[in-house]
Amino acid sequence: MKKFIFTVFTIALAVTACKESKEYTLTGHIPTDRYDGKTAYLYENPRHRGISPIDSAVVENGTFTFRGIEGDTLAMRFVELDRRGGIYPYVIEKGDIKMNIDTAGWNWKVEGSTINTSYNELNDSINSYFKTGWELSRRNQELKEKGDLTPQQEEQWKAQSEKMKSDIEKYVSSFIEKYADSQLGEYVYQTAHFLSPEKQLELYSKMRDSYQQNERNMRTKTSWENLLATAEGTPYRDISGLDLSGNPVSLSHYVGKGNVVFIDFWASWCGPCRQVMPEVKAVYDEYKNKGLTIVGVSLDADKAAWEKATKDDGIEWPQFSNLKGWDEDGAMAYGVRFIPQTVLIDKDGTIIARNLHGTALKEKLEEIL
Repeated sequence: MKKFIFTVFTIALAVTACKESKEYTLTGHIPTDRYDGKTAYLYENPRHRGISPIDSAVVENGTFTFRGIEGDTLAMRFVELDRRGGIYPYVIEKGDIKMNIDTAGWNWKVEGSTINTSYNELNDSINSYFKTGWELSRRNQELKEKGDLTPQQEEQWKAQSEKMKSDIEKYVSSFIEKYADSQLGEYVYQTAHFLSPEKQLELYSKMRDSYQQNERNMRTKTSWENLLATAEGTPYRDISGLDLSGNPVSLSHYVGKGNVVFIDFWASWCGPCRQVMPEVKAVYDEYKNKGLTIVGVSLDADKAAWEKATKDDGIEWPQFSNLKGWDEDGAMAYGVRFIPQTVLIDKDGTIIARNLHGTALKEKLEEIL
């Protein structure tokens, strides 16, 4: 009898230990007292931010804590501080996990577990890629403006940029493929907007069936396919909507009529769009009598907001919208997943380039007009 009781007790301890081994504790650290007394929210999905947190914790002395259990499949959680906009992800792994948050730059580091360390390294590489690329582009532009950029230097810059892009794409793609059957792989895939459309579609086919069959994700896949179908060198796609007076407008009304057509996808609520609007207006003023037509496509859902922004920004060129937001027909047709975004169409209806802005746009217009 004693042996039986001891055996049962031993099994119970083993089961308890097994359960305990899957527990994790996340301790978050913020190097400022700005959030003391505020609330940190925890989400299963970043799309639930501000709507349905699964847990919350009060920040005390720059610290907050969440606890949970590691599941059978690799999953993530997402921290938001005081509903301030930033979202900080981590991978659920048993043990003690530390999250250090730099709220000034919306940066974070997660320590104490193997996969989180790999995820940190991935983010560091992506950040380094964009930072280095920006620095190279800035130096290249400075030399060009001074007239000091030689053809050899420009070729070297292009080659270096292409190698950097190729290297980061291989690294990120490999990471996504490794974790394609988990929430981690899906999240990295969803946020890797810099991958080429071809690579996006290739990786999509390797994700879990549940991911591929999700309606939202299927729409995203369609947008990548549409982006490829409207790449440089392809025929333009006709799109239409209503102008601010309620009159029907089609892109075909302007394409093939003797002018180069520049489509500007924007919205009143898009800060970057509004910031570059003076730049677009300057291009309009300089080239409107030299063979350029600008057509705006608004991703607004609120007509009043669209109309006000048009007046405030002094937009004089034709524009239209179906007031569907991100589901705007024109945006879907051209695979637009971020704004501002532009498409340049030649006189014969062939797409010349996409996403030209600033100096690059002016150089192209000088070349073709």
